[in-house]
Amino acid sequence: MFFYTALKQLFLKQTLYYSILGLLILVIYTVFNISLAHFTKESFCPIIINLPVCYIILTAFTTVAITHIFHLRIHVKYYYFFISTPLLFALFGSILELLNKNTCPKNEAGIPMCFISLGICLLLITLKYFNSKVTS
Repeated sequence: MFFYTALKQLFLKQTLYYSILGLLILVIYTVFNISLAHFTKESFCPIIINLPVCYIILTAFTTVAITHIFHLRIHVKYYYFFISTPLLFALFGSILELLNKNTCPKNEAGIPMCFISLGICLLLITLKYFNSKVTS
């Protein structure tokens, strides 16, 4: 019985780990393309203090991925710290979008990217929370 429980817990731990990693790779790829489009002037990205927000978001998600891949002793605290950057930008952008300020770039379906980013950040936080509970 113990072996079955340990095996089930290991499977859940690995599934959560690779789900977070896969989602982060997808997000980094998408944000990189948005940043590249902004760099080549094909798309617009909001600018704060002379720095495009998409560059800040790309750096933050890349740092989140690094803290997730390298299991530092306190990597969970770093993970939550670095995920708070895109979360706050997405929350602020979503609020402005709801107030009809049109601050976020939109995807092909016309959905503001800050709504999608907010959902992904909340999903990543939830997955990491459960992942840290399984591993402890």
